[in-house]
Amino acid sequence: MIDRSIPLIDLHRHLDGNVRLETILDLGRRHGLSLPAWDVESLRRHTQITEPQPGVMAFIARFQWMTGVMVDPDACRRIAYENVEDARREEIDYIELRFSPWFMAEPHRLDPADVVEAVLDGVSAGARDFGMRVNIIGILSRTYGPEIAWRELEVLMRHRDRIVALDLAGDEVRRPAPLFAGHFRRARDAGWQVTVHAGEAAGPESVWQSIRELGATRIGHAVRAAEDPALLDYMHEHRIGIEANLTSNVQTSTVPDYASHPLRSFLERGLLATLNTDDPGISGIDLAHEYRVAAPAAGLAPGQIRQAQRNALEIAFLSPRERDALARARRGDRPPAPSLTPCIREGVMEQRQTETATLAGGCFWCMEAVFERLDGVERVVSGYAGGSIPDPAYQQVCTGTTGHAEVIQIDFDPKVVSYRELLEIFFAFHDPTTPDRQGPDVGTQYRSAIFCHSPEQKTVAGQVIAELTRARVWGEPIVTEVAAFEAWYPAERHHQGYYRQNAGQPYCQAMIAPKLAKLRKQYLSRLKR
Repeated sequence: MIDRSIPLIDLHRHLDGNVRLETILDLGRRHGLSLPAWDVESLRRHTQITEPQPGVMAFIARFQWMTGVMVDPDACRRIAYENVEDARREEIDYIELRFSPWFMAEPHRLDPADVVEAVLDGVSAGARDFGMRVNIIGILSRTYGPEIAWRELEVLMRHRDRIVALDLAGDEVRRPAPLFAGHFRRARDAGWQVTVHAGEAAGPESVWQSIRELGATRIGHAVRAAEDPALLDYMHEHRIGIEANLTSNVQTSTVPDYASHPLRSFLERGLLATLNTDDPGISGIDLAHEYRVAAPAAGLAPGQIRQAQRNALEIAFLSPRERDALARARRGDRPPAPSLTPCIREGVMEQRQTETATLAGGCFWCMEAVFERLDGVERVVSGYAGGSIPDPAYQQVCTGTTGHAEVIQIDFDPKVVSYRELLEIFFAFHDPTTPDRQGPDVGTQYRSAIFCHSPEQKTVAGQVIAELTRARVWGEPIVTEVAAFEAWYPAERHHQGYYRQNAGQPYCQAMIAPKLAKLRKQYLSRLKR
């Protein structure tokens, strides 16, 4: 059930919930700890779950034998290192490991700052030794309350360049998301991504709060989001990712069995749902089990399982360049464009040819939000093109001296949406008559431009401009630059999916939301379902 042409990714794995039984025994002997058993099979009965527990907190109680051997920073470092080695043994291409420094430090009263350093060192050494691509997500354990969370955030922030995202985990019922809004505002200001455990023990309101008040672009579990169709529509429209954990959700009694899990319905609605392991050391599983056993038991067809695998690449906390490199490596380093994109039709894997369009129409946050909603558009990435400086930074482009324009690069299926249709929508959502300006945004970086990838695209662009000119759609002459595509540079990570991450911000409400309302009103039939 695992498609080896697609990177195999685990986005939701707690490294403190993935401690080898052999390591527990070894550390227990070395440090004279009291363990419930002294051989692997006997210990397994105390650490791994074989039948559903009465709830999430009962499941979390099983961590005691794992965090209980984290007696010093060296033990934490070893466990982090072995997590990376285990991922390599599972033939995982990319993994995001998460941990709560306070949760790991508590049993032996370690300094949480030492725990963070040990974990980061262990992961870095493992990534180097095993050739793994790994990112780290810091967790605030909501169980301890907001004050401890501030202290936990502080030790994580000391290493902000080595951590990609912040998560909130623990007692979802007694510690709701709004208590931690300030913590996550600071994390977002630092450039971190946000994922939150929600909709596991609490209802859909917990998911709403995580998105609206914490800025989550991914939700861990999200099982009870299925109870609110409006929430599902919002998550689809805003491309909120779902980190599903099938076996874990059965074991916590979040769902009674695999067949009752909403993952299949999530995928049928086009949500960006994925397969992950959560706490494989406690659940007694690996990622292959979730693909080969759990997913079919949950009613997923082979095509849906592949879609979940592709979704993981799309919502991973990676830059577009890193994502492309990961995909190319799995494909055997074939050229990335034109690409062959897997297509699911009635459970059968087909291949479809995609084409690329590169367009500049002012602020790329606005253009990206419009085009990623169109049916037939596979991917939209914000970036820079048209200038002379290689790989520029946003601050450089903003000076207006690099020659680069803010652009979006669109991969699309021409059998679903044509290049001409893309251009028609492109001209409907920006003003092509104002040189180096879109509304209040002024500078060459905001110019209107079409960077053509082929002579055919140049011909179509000329035809569309001529038709709009004859129809006198605009009161002034169209000044859109039409040029041959030469080079394109993806923008920084925090610019990607900007509206999805910041829909409530004043700029997004004032500038982007009206465009999306216009899109739904005038082009509803062309939008993704």
